[in-house]
Amino acid sequence: MRSRLGPLLLLLLAVACARTTLKSSVAAEHGGTDEFAELDFWEGISQARLVTNRDALHALLLSVEQAPGGADYAAEVQQARKRGWVREGWNRPANETAQTGLIARAICLEYDIEGGVTMRVLGPRPRYAVRQLTWLGLLPTRGTKEALSGLELIALLSNVEDFATADDTKPEDLE
Repeated sequence: MRSRLGPLLLLLLAVACARTTLKSSVAAEHGGTDEFAELDFWEGISQARLVTNRDALHALLLSVEQAPGGADYAAEVQQARKRGWVREGWNRPANETAQTGLIARAICLEYDIEGGVTMRVLGPRPRYAVRQLTWLGLLPTRGTKEALSGLELIALLSNVEDFATADDTKPEDLE
């Protein structure tokens, strides 16, 4: 008698690897270029259960003080390509949940976080970028393909901002 466990495991694996697509993103609703739209975006992100690709790119571009491209997802993807955050062939749907690896890679590239030997040799691949941000205490333990909530994204960007602007001056250096 043949085992039915094999096909069941394949089905479970396929379901586990599928990305969730949301009906809308916060950036689509509040993606304008004025200061009020930016405030509305951050307020909306704080209430989002999951962050979409569009939300993640919009938030990352805002956090590095770039004009995020307004309500045009394609323009934000193009800016992300220019900055090296995503590869040339990257074309994920705007409303698909963003992977933590994508966000971590962008942060490591933008803030020159070099990581350990493997990351220095292979570059900031999503897996090593997530590990490095976790090791630095900027991101809780998380899988590369997991999604972040809006509050987790805000906390991560806040931690990175604090890390990037930390004063390395030691008290004995002031004497």
